[in-house]
Amino acid sequence: MATAAGPETPPPPPPATEPAPEPATASPAAADRQPAPCGDVEAGAKTGLAPSCRRQHTAALMAHGWSMCVGAATAWTSPALPVLMGHRVHTEDETVRARVSLDEASWMAALFPLGALLAGPAAGAVARALGRRGALLALAPPTAAAWLLLAWAGQQALLVHAGRFLIGVSWGLSATIVPMYCSEIADKRCRGRLNAYAYPASVLGHVWVCALGTCLPYLWYSAACAGLPLLALAGLWWAPESPVHLAEVGRHEEAWHVVRWLRGGSPLVDPKPELEAALAAVNALDEDRTRFAWGMLAEPKIARALALCLGVQLFQLTCGVNAFVFYTTQIFEGVGIVPSGNVCSVVLTVAHFIGAVCSTKMLSRMPRRPFLLVSAVGMALGQAGFGLYSYYYRYGYDVKTWAWTPTLSIGVFYIFHSMGFGPLPGVFMGEILPAHVKPWAIPTIAFFARTVASTLAKEVPIFIDVCRHHVVFGMFFGGFSALGAIFVFFFVPETKLKSPASNKKSTESNR
Repeated sequence: MATAAGPETPPPPPPATEPAPEPATASPAAADRQPAPCGDVEAGAKTGLAPSCRRQHTAALMAHGWSMCVGAATAWTSPALPVLMGHRVHTEDETVRARVSLDEASWMAALFPLGALLAGPAAGAVARALGRRGALLALAPPTAAAWLLLAWAGQQALLVHAGRFLIGVSWGLSATIVPMYCSEIADKRCRGRLNAYAYPASVLGHVWVCALGTCLPYLWYSAACAGLPLLALAGLWWAPESPVHLAEVGRHEEAWHVVRWLRGGSPLVDPKPELEAALAAVNALDEDRTRFAWGMLAEPKIARALALCLGVQLFQLTCGVNAFVFYTTQIFEGVGIVPSGNVCSVVLTVAHFIGAVCSTKMLSRMPRRPFLLVSAVGMALGQAGFGLYSYYYRYGYDVKTWAWTPTLSIGVFYIFHSMGFGPLPGVFMGEILPAHVKPWAIPTIAFFARTVASTLAKEVPIFIDVCRHHVVFGMFFGGFSALGAIFVFFFVPETKLKSPASNKKSTESNR
C-alpha cells in the first residue's frame, strides 16, 4: 500500500460488511492489552506494547520539517542582505557582484510573507485535491528550486525577489496543511502536542541558516537551504497519508490500515468510530465555512472574540520579533557590533531555540493570560535596553565597556517572547473562538497577520535608516510591547482548561 509507513505492515482491517466489534464483548484480558493512549507511558510499559503515540509523533516530526523550512526562509535575510548590499562577509562571495539598494533589500524580506498572504486561501483546496501528505510532497521540488534560484541569482535582484516570493507561497500552503495533517493523524489525547512542534522547529530553522551564514559564503549557505525541503520530502515519503483524506476519497481500507498503524499496529484497535467522528467533524467544518454571514459579526460574543484574537496577533507582530529575525546582522552592525554581528545572531537564535523548546514542554501547563502579560513586559524591557544603548551609541558616548548590552537585551527579548507571545497567540485563538466561526475567522486572522508582517518587513529598514535604532526599537517596538501588556491586562481573559461556553462568558467580563 502506497500510504503505509514504517517497517511493520499493519494488520488488515475487518471486512467492510462486518460490523465493528463492540467493546463490551471484549474479554478482560483483551481489554488489558489495549494500546496505551498517548502520554500514558506507564500503561504502555505494563502491557508490554509500545506507546500508541510514538508513530504519531514520528509522522508529525516529519511534517514539521516544513516548519523548519519556514524558519530558515524567515531568517535567511539576516546573513544574506549584508552580502547583497555590499558589506562583504566572506571573500569567496564572487557570485554577488551587483549590489542591491536598500529598497530592493527590503522587498527581499517583504515578498516572503506577501507570497504566504496570497497563497494561504488556496491551501484548503490544494490539501483536498492532492491529500495532506501529497500536497507537502509536491511542494518540496519547487521550493528547493526556489532556494537554488536565490543561491545563483545573487547578481539579479529581480530573480532573488522571485525566489523569495515562491518560498513564501510554500509557507502559505504548508502553514495550513501541516497542522491539518498533524490533527488528522493524532488521537485526541496528543493532538495538541503534535502541533506544538511548529514553534521550536521554526526557530531551529533560524539557527540553521544563521549558523551556515556565519561559516559559509552566500552561494553555499543559500544552496544548503535547498536541502531542507528535500529532507522534509524524504521524511514524509515514509509517513502515511492522512486517514481522513483517504476516507474522504473513498479509500476506506487504506484509511483503516493507517489508523491502526498510527495507533501502534494492534488488531484490537477499531478505527471505524474514530474515522466516522473525524469525517463528521470535517463535514461540519465545511458546512460552517459556507455559513458565514455579516450578521455573525453583530453578535457581541463573536465580535469580541475576533477582536481579541486580532489584538493579540497585532501585538505579537509589532513587538519587533520579525525585525530582529529578518535583520539581526544589520541591526548589530548598525550599533557598532562589527565584525561579530553574525556570531551574535547565532548565539541569540540558539537562546531563542532553547526558550522555544522549554515553552513547548510547558505549553499544556501554562496559563495563558499571566504568561502573555509577563511576556509583553519582558519584551518591552529588552527593547528598552537595546534602545538605550542605541541612543548612547548614536550620539557619540563611549559605550565600549557596554558592548555586551545589545546581545543581552535581544536575548532577554527572545526569552520572554518564547514564554508567551511566541507560542500562545495561536493556542489562545483556538481556545476562545467558537467552533462554528473558526473556518472563516482563522483565515481572516491569518490574512491580517501576514499583511502586517509583510508591511513591517518592507518598512523597518527604511524606518531605521531615517529614525535610527533607538527610535525604532526603544520607542516604536518597545512602546507596542508595553501597549500589549496593557491590552492583555485589561481585555484578555484566561482560556486554559475552560469550556467554549466558559470562554464565551469570559469575553463579556474581560477576565
